[in-house]
Amino acid sequence: MLMDAENMVLERPSTALPDFPDSQYRVSVWFERDRKNITLESPTGEEIACLWDDEVDESIEDGFLERPRHPRPSAADWKPKVLAFARSKSLIA
Repeated sequence: MLMDAENMVLERPSTALPDFPDSQYRVSVWFERDRKNITLESPTGEEIACLWDDEVDESIEDGFLERPRHPRPSAADWKPKVLAFARSKSLIA
């Protein structure tokens, strides 16, 4: 597990991941009332980044994660934003 400068929990895979096409990464999002979760997994199931609650808000406010521009975005809407976030943090190539 890796903690970045903002103390967000980021998972660096235990071994170097091959360079997968964007379409193979999995993003899951969960928003309910005052709780938030965004998770990025490799095609092999390794968790690369997992942001909860304030970490999601801080990443958006600090400009590391861009919010999709329409109401009730799905995981597919978040995917390009989460991949860009992971690349900015050097979690994926």
